[in-house]
Amino acid sequence: MLLLEETGKLRSTRFYVGQDLHFRLAGRENYWYTRKITDILAESNAVKLGENIVQVEDIVAIRVKRANQWKRFAPKLVVFGSQLGFATALAVAKKQWGYAPLFLVSVASTAYGTYLLTDKKIKLNKRRRLLATDIRLWDGAEIPVPPKK
Repeated sequence: MLLLEETGKLRSTRFYVGQDLHFRLAGRENYWYTRKITDILAESNAVKLGENIVQVEDIVAIRVKRANQWKRFAPKLVVFGSQLGFATALAVAKKQWGYAPLFLVSVASTAYGTYLLTDKKIKLNKRRRLLATDIRLWDGAEIPVPPKK
């Protein structure tokens, strides 16, 4: 598995074989790649992404989904904010004033819902690192039975 470790946090984010990885490589180009993890080569600290083998040190940033308890309400917040903004705009068009706080609520709701729907970009540096690990508890060999006394 690939581990994304961050100093000061007990839990690490795990990426398994078969998952999609959104990443950016070192260099001048500012392009995000999306590839499926097909194999993890822990001995050489590399990852096989699709048909290509990429060294873990060459990955400078990754994107992950935001893990937030309010994320399930994000589409509802966007719809609520846009409908409230439309209703407030109609009230202002009909010269009914005093709806400025409602307009601010609609903007805040739409902005927070959109923020929750976006991916989190994580830059890899001294504080955050990506590791290719191989955790095997059993190598397929026959388990020896302890002798009876």
